[in-house]
Amino acid sequence: MIKVRVIPQLLIADGMLKKPVQFKRARTVANPLSIARVFESRRVDELILLDIGCAAHRTNVNPEIVSQIADELTVPLAVGGGVADLETISRLIAAGAEKIVINSAAVETPELITAGAGNTARNASSSRSMPGATTTTTTRSTPATEAVPPVSTRWPGQNRRKSAGPAS
Repeated sequence: MIKVRVIPQLLIADGMLKKPVQFKRARTVANPLSIARVFESRRVDELILLDIGCAAHRTNVNPEIVSQIADELTVPLAVGGGVADLETISRLIAAGAEKIVINSAAVETPELITAGAGNTARNASSSRSMPGATTTTTTRSTPATEAVPPVSTRWPGQNRRKSAGPAS
């Protein structure tokens, strides 16, 4: 049986949660931090945060807002809006995003996806990763004739957020 996953999407502009009317006139609804807390208390599976004003104004998502929201969550956080270069991807990952949403830039520069994926993997395993990140050591199961050293993996934000856990 397929598990139903609840993944709300928050649209923000100018730091506030917006509700577009027919994708045109966006009215302010609330502070995105308070709404993220509501979804956290309702135990959603993941949260998507999209800054709908960034692409039009050629700006980037504010990492401060991402950091504040990520600090409140124990679920994965996907962030997007105006992401057009590797530096922005790195800043958002460092701020607490676990996934990056790329839209317009993926069409304009398709190599950004490959470069971003490699950059994200390096950030996740490098010593320059998010403050408070811990190192988890695992041992691979192999035949007794092979000696394989333990694998060390650095997971960003492991101290800040709990894993969503396996799907059941």
